[in-house]
Amino acid sequence: MTSFGEVFGNSINDFKDNFRTLFSLGFIGMFIPALLLLIVSLSMFGRSGYWLVFGLLTLVSIVLSIYVSVGTLLTVHRGNMSVGDAFREASPYFWKVVALSIVLALLLLVLFILLIIPGIIFMIYWMFASLFLIIENKRIGECLDASKQLVKGRWWRVFGCYLLLMIIVIVVSLITTIPRTMMTSDSAFDDVGLLANMNPYSWVSDNPLWGSIISIIEMLLNMFIGLFMVLFGYNFYVGLKKER
Repeated sequence: MTSFGEVFGNSINDFKDNFRTLFSLGFIGMFIPALLLLIVSLSMFGRSGYWLVFGLLTLVSIVLSIYVSVGTLLTVHRGNMSVGDAFREASPYFWKVVALSIVLALLLLVLFILLIIPGIIFMIYWMFASLFLIIENKRIGECLDASKQLVKGRWWRVFGCYLLLMIIVIVVSLITTIPRTMMTSDSAFDDVGLLANMNPYSWVSDNPLWGSIISIIEMLLNMFIGLFMVLFGYNFYVGLKKER
């Protein structure tokens, strides 16, 4: 039986075995866009064109994050891929992933609007849909059905493992935000502060050196968390497939 510890350990091993490629993927596709958003927010906030540039960078960040996720899956599944190969091999899957994401979002939105419980149930059932799309080249409808069949009879185990993973991620994230919280100005609660808070990096302006260092550390941590969650999903998928 595939356990949380087994999946977690295998994910760490995959990260170690493919560290250079995975780190490069995350650095290019996740860290650099986040760093550019920080620079733009600090240098352009309040100026004409800020929201346009911020929006475009956010869009680029989303696009690159899809490439990183697909590239990470292909790297760990096929092995021995360079970062260039990973980006190149991920390209044919881009619009397929976008289409699947839209379908999933719409279906889950309807389910959550109708009743919360069905939304949660099917969110877990369809947890591995993207894996079937990328690893097995299935169509969207087939991906949803295949993921449901994979989880069927093991719903609570999948739910529990992902709940535990999210708790670990939240705890780690909260710990890293302590320095930023301590440095945040009390002015965030007055009128001027509320306006400034529209800029997610306004607090860095008050503490340029340490604020920048803490922000960069948070970006790197978010990059590693994002990559690890993809690896976790892949190893969970592989473990459940072996059980069948």
